[in-house]
Amino acid sequence: MSVPFRPLGDRVVIRADVEDRAPEQTESGLLTAKTLAAAVEGSDQEESWFVGTVVALGPLVESGADPVRVGNRVCFSWAGGQQITVNDERYLIMRASDVLAVLNPEAA
Repeated sequence: MSVPFRPLGDRVVIRADVEDRAPEQTESGLLTAKTLAAAVEGSDQEESWFVGTVVALGPLVESGADPVRVGNRVCFSWAGGQQITVNDERYLIMRASDVLAVLNPEAA
């Protein structure tokens, strides 16, 4: 996925994960909803501002022993970075050093 802008310096661009809390059906056929909105509308999507996917890197992002790379799922602080909306897509721009962890795909 490409973004319509490029980050500068040591910044990364993250696209937040989207969790759909749609109703789930139990083995007996009963539908259970996690939220009232999901029960009424059949869907309830919420953006996560703690976990997301790196979609772009600035030119100064180090490629050291534990680099952050495009495609990594990462964890970050809710208070970190700057939110930006471009072409109806929301992104978070932050310094690479503000990324708290790269999530291990094998552990998911």
